[in-house]
Amino acid sequence: MPDQLTPDGLQVKTLPEIRAEMVAALKEIYGEDINVDQNTPDGQFVNIFAQAAIDTRELLQKAYSSFDVYQAQGRVLDQRVALGGVKRKGASFNFTVVEVEVDREVRLQGLDAQRGELTPSIPNLYTVKDDSGLEYYLLNSVTLGTPETVVASEEGEPEESLEDKLSRLKEERVQLNTKISDLEASKTELEAAEQTDEILAQLTANSELLVEDRAQLQALSTEIYELELAIQTLQEASETFEQWKARKKVAQLQYDKKVTEYTSQVNVVVNTPGWYQKSQEELESRETWTEEEKAQSPLEFQLPPPVEVPEILYTTPEEFRDEEIAGETEEETPPPQEVTTEHSLLFRAARIGRLGTLANTVTEAVTIIAGVVKVNNRTKSQIEGVDEETDEKLKARFSQSASLPAQGYIGSIEARIRALPKVDLARVYENSTDSDLSDGQSPHSIWVIVKGTPDSADDAALKGRRESITDILYRNRPAGTSMYSVEKVTVDGQEHRIRETDKIRMPNGKYFHAYWNRTVDQKLLIQLTVDYRDLYSDTNTSDTFPKENLNKLIQSFQGKDGGKRLEWGLGLNASPDDVHRFVGEKHPEYQVYDVQFFQDGAWSTKLIQPRKYVTLVFSRSGSVINGHLLTEEERIPENDPETEEDTDTTEEDTGEGEGE
Repeated sequence: MPDQLTPDGLQVKTLPEIRAEMVAALKEIYGEDINVDQNTPDGQFVNIFAQAAIDTRELLQKAYSSFDVYQAQGRVLDQRVALGGVKRKGASFNFTVVEVEVDREVRLQGLDAQRGELTPSIPNLYTVKDDSGLEYYLLNSVTLGTPETVVASEEGEPEESLEDKLSRLKEERVQLNTKISDLEASKTELEAAEQTDEILAQLTANSELLVEDRAQLQALSTEIYELELAIQTLQEASETFEQWKARKKVAQLQYDKKVTEYTSQVNVVVNTPGWYQKSQEELESRETWTEEEKAQSPLEFQLPPPVEVPEILYTTPEEFRDEEIAGETEEETPPPQEVTTEHSLLFRAARIGRLGTLANTVTEAVTIIAGVVKVNNRTKSQIEGVDEETDEKLKARFSQSASLPAQGYIGSIEARIRALPKVDLARVYENSTDSDLSDGQSPHSIWVIVKGTPDSADDAALKGRRESITDILYRNRPAGTSMYSVEKVTVDGQEHRIRETDKIRMPNGKYFHAYWNRTVDQKLLIQLTVDYRDLYSDTNTSDTFPKENLNKLIQSFQGKDGGKRLEWGLGLNASPDDVHRFVGEKHPEYQVYDVQFFQDGAWSTKLIQPRKYVTLVFSRSGSVINGHLLTEEERIPENDPETEEDTDTTEEDTGEGEGE
C-alpha cells in the first residue's frame, strides 16, 4: 500500500512493506544471492533504515489524527476544543498557613509580584518544606519582630515612649473634637438648604463622616484612659518592687547575722510590701494567728519543733542601712530569658495542583535565616489546589457542549449575538403575553440588551463579515414579533440614551430596522472588612491590613489590574457571596467578611436586583473598607452619553422593517 492522502484519510506503508522494498532494491544492485538475514551486516542495515522510515510515518499519522478532537492529546487537544468554544480547566496552587517563630527582627523575602510563576527567579526567596520534601514559598515579603524588638519608623526613629504616646493621643483628640464640631456645623447648614440630589448626597456623606469620627473619638478616649491607667500601674509597681528588693535584702542580712545555729530548713515567702516587727514568741505561737494577720505577715517561717531559734528583730531598711554589716554583696541578676514570637504567614506550594497538605508536616526551613527559631503548620491547607483537567474529562465536556445546541429562536439569537466581536454579554427577554410587563415591555415582543460595542451592519460588511446584530435579528426573529427598546433612562442622576438602531437592505429593496438597548453602569457602594495576615484564626487583624494591599483590592474591584472588574448586570443579582467569590479567585491570601450593600439609605446584606439595562459596578467614592470611608482619589472614566439628537418621542419602537 503506497503512502497517500485520500478522501478516506491518510494511508502509510507498514514496516514489512518498507523492509521488503529495501531488500528488493539491494538484490537488484548486488544480485539475488545477497544475504540480508537478521544476523548479517546487510540485514541489520536494512532493519535500521526501515525502522527510521516507519517512525517518521507514525509521527505523520499522529499529526494527522490530532485534527480529530477525540484522538488529540495535550496542548494540541486544547487547540482543537478551543474551536468549539471550550477551554481546559487549569490547575491552581495549594496555599497553607505556617507559623514562623522568631527571636529577633528578621526580613523574609516573598514571591510578591511573581506569586503566579511556577519557577520564580527571586534571590533569597524564603522557602520551607514538609516531611515529603515538597517546598513552599512565602507569598508576600514581610518584616517580623518580637515584643522586645525596637521597631524603627520609616525615618529610622525609635518607638515612642508611653508618655510621648499619651501626649500625642491627647493632641489628636483635640483635633478630632474640632473636626466633629465643623462637621456638625456643616450638617446644620445642609439641612437648612434646599434638598436637592447633590445636597442630599453631601448630607449623607457628612452623616457617615460624623458617625465614623465619633466612633474614632470614642476609641481614642478609651485608648487614652487605658494608657493613663497603664502608666500609673507601672509607676506604682516600680516603686513597690524597689521597696520589696530593699526590704528583702535587709531581712536576709539580719537573718544571716543573728541566726547562728539551727538544724531545720527555713522557708521564706514574701507576702506583702508591708513590714512589721515580730519577736520570737510571736513566731513560735503562729498557730494562734488569725487569717488576716497571716495575710499581713511579710515572712512565713515553717519551723518543726524543737528548734532553738534566737530572737530575730526585723527593722526598717533605713535603720539597717545605718548599721555596718561585713560581707555585704550585691544580689546576682538572673540571666535574661529568650523571648520569641510566632507569626502566621501564608505560603504557596512550589508545585501546582492538588497536594493535600496535612497539619504539622511543614516543619523544616530550607532558607536559613538568623533569628527564625522554628516553623510549623498547625492546620491543613488553607486553600486546596486543583489538578489540571485531564484529556479524558476535557473530551467528555467537549462532547456535552457540542451536543447541547440552542433550541428556539430566543436562545439562537442570544447565542449568536454573544459570539459577535466586541460583545461582552447579551440577553434576550421575551413577552409572550397579551399585556405589558411590569418593566414596560410590550406584548408579543423581544427585548435585546447588549453589553459592549458591536460593529454595525455596514462596518461588519467592510470587514468582510456578514454578521451583526441587525443581520441576526433579521434572520432569526419570527414574523409578527416586535422589538422593544427604551429611548432614555436616568441612572445616578444622569440621563443616558441607551437605544441603538441599525438597518440593512432586504432582497426586495426595502430596509429592515433593528432596535436594541445597550447597558449603562450604575455605581454600587460596598462595605466590607478584609483580613490579610491571620487567615485561619478568628482574630480580626484588619487593622494591620497593609495600605498597598488595600489599593490592590480596590484596583481589582475596578478592573484596573488587567482582569475583569466586579460587576452585576443583565439579570444577575448582586449578592455578598459574589464579593467573597471574586476576592477568593483574584486574591486567595485575602479574606473578606461582613459584606454589605448601601440600598434604601442604609447598609444591608440583602440581594440587589438591578434593572435589566443596568450594570452595577463598584464605586470607590462612598464605599467603606475596614471602617475607612473611601474617596475618589482616582477619576474613573464614566460612559459618556451618546451625542445623538434627542427625538420627540420616548415610546418604544416595534421596528417591523418598513421599507424606505
